[in-house]
Amino acid sequence: HYPLRRQRQMCIRDRFQTPGNKKNIFAAKIAFENGQTSLSECHSVYDMCGLITTFFNELPEPILTYILYDDFITAVGIEEEVSRLEQYQKILACLPETNRKLVYYLFGFLKKMHRKSDINKMTSDLIASIFHSFFLKNVNSDVVQEEKQIMLMEELLTHYDKIFK
Repeated sequence: HYPLRRQRQMCIRDRFQTPGNKKNIFAAKIAFENGQTSLSECHSVYDMCGLITTFFNELPEPILTYILYDDFITAVGIEEEVSRLEQYQKILACLPETNRKLVYYLFGFLKKMHRKSDINKMTSDLIASIFHSFFLKNVNSDVVQEEKQIMLMEELLTHYDKIFK
């Protein structure tokens, strides 16, 4: 059963921390770039996760865009939670439509993965640490900026149902 298989894969531990087979990932990337929609070269969930990571690392711009970086970082500093979450919603509405849809679907996926954190060990802080640079980065980031990026990711994940309603 495919749905059961997907459910089991959500429970695999450390999926984005365990590297896939580089040969399989490269073959899948080439196949996809050549118009093949089947990713049969990905023989494991780790290969698929490696392909996803490769894709995001090669994007010319983070998903939340360089232009909105300062707005997101400023919003992280808003003390009152309701106001902070509302500000995130306003900033997300400023994203290009494709980026906005991608954020919605990716955080939906990450939220599903997080719900199984008791099994797969993908806690909100681990997910935020792994994915923050795909979503939000600045060429002049320092440790404080990176901590704010991670805080934003954790909040978008933990408050997904409120932010993306």
